[in-house]
Amino acid sequence: MTEDELSRRRTEEGGARRMANMRPLFVAIEGPIGVGKSTLVRTLADITGWDAMFEPVEANPYLDHFYGRAEGVAMEEGMRRWTFPMQIHLLHARYILHQRARVSPNGTLQDRSIYGDTVFARDHHRTGLMSDLEWGTYRLAWEAMRQHLVLPDMFIFLDAPVEVLQGRIAERGRMAESGIPDAYLEGLRDGYAELEQEMRGHTPCYRFDWTDPDASVRRAIRAVEVVAQDDGFTWARRRPTLLPPERG
Repeated sequence: MTEDELSRRRTEEGGARRMANMRPLFVAIEGPIGVGKSTLVRTLADITGWDAMFEPVEANPYLDHFYGRAEGVAMEEGMRRWTFPMQIHLLHARYILHQRARVSPNGTLQDRSIYGDTVFARDHHRTGLMSDLEWGTYRLAWEAMRQHLVLPDMFIFLDAPVEVLQGRIAERGRMAESGIPDAYLEGLRDGYAELEQEMRGHTPCYRFDWTDPDASVRRAIRAVEVVAQDDGFTWARRRPTLLPPERG
C-alpha cells in the first residue's frame, strides 16, 4: 500500500468514526459525465453508512439510441432524434428517485439529482438538440414536479477539465459513450456552474476541482461533516420549497 493510499484509508476511517452519530442528510452530488460522481458516492456511503443512490444509466432504454449505437447512425443524428423522449424518461425516473430519497429515514447520497437533469435539458435546447416546442413541454413537466420537490440538504458539485473527463470516460469503457464531443462536455460544465449559482442561497453548496480526486476527497468528507453537524440545521428543508419560475 502506498503512502497516499494509507493516508486516504486513515482519513476515511477517521471520518467514519466522527460521522457515525451525525444526523442523516440528503446529499446530491452533481457534475458532468465522467467526473467521478459515482466513486465519491461510494466513498461517502462507506464512511457514513448512508444509502447510495445512482442515476439510472443501465435502466435507461434510450441511451444507445441517443448516442446513435442502436441504429448505427452518427451520434449527432441519434441525439437529435432521441433527446426529447430520453429527457422526459429521465425526468420522471429521477423524480421517483428524488421522492424516495427525501422520505428515507437513512441518509441518502444521490449520484445526479433531478436538478442536474435540467442541466442536460437546458443545454440540449440551447444547442438545438431539443426544439422550442419540446423544451416548452419539458419545462411544463418540470414545473409541475417542482411543486412537490424538496431541496437536498446539500449539493456537492464536482468539476474537471474536458480532457480529464474524456480520459475517465474512455477508462470506464461504456461503448455508448465513446466519441462524446468536447463541446458537449464543455456545455455541461457551464450548465453545472449555472445550476450552482441558482442553488446558492437555497441550500448549502460546495464545489471541488476533481482533477485529482485523492487531493480533494478529504475536503468533500469535511463538507458533509460541516453540514451534518450544523446546529442551525432545520428539517424545514425536507418540506416542499417553491422556487421562482425558471427563466426561458
